[in-house]
Amino acid sequence: MLYFPFKSKGYIKPVADWWMILTCDPEIVRYYCWLAKRWGVEIEAGSRHGPHISFVKGERPKNKEPWFKLKRKPITFEYSNHLKDNGYHVWLDVRCPELSNIRRQLGLKPKPFHSFHFTIGRLKYGIDHLAHEPRPKNIKKKLRPTNLESEY
Repeated sequence: MLYFPFKSKGYIKPVADWWMILTCDPEIVRYYCWLAKRWGVEIEAGSRHGPHISFVKGERPKNKEPWFKLKRKPITFEYSNHLKDNGYHVWLDVRCPELSNIRRQLGLKPKPFHSFHFTIGRLKYGIDHLAHEPRPKNIKKKLRPTNLESEY
């Protein structure tokens, strides 16, 4: 059994503040949100950059020369069909040696801290990491209580 049974293609997009992403097919996100909902788990899909894999996350490259030359470069990647979550975010693991090579060209370590993954979205009823309790549906971060001291 393969852990990375599926392949897809994305395009490199440099983003502000030394971020670089691989834009991905939105149908993958739609499918896994639909599938999770069939299992009774609702996921809020979406990101301001659309479906993507972040592979440079605010890391200033030592070699800046290839940065903008990579824009719109097509990259093929493999992804798992096993949804993972941390109580808040939901993602699929990704394997892509070409992204590791690009990071090396930029003078960065081959793998980012959180490895390569394709974020599907946020759990609608996940864990609120600030309050350490279930997060109410669609609560905005600035409306959350800031004084979290317990009486216990």
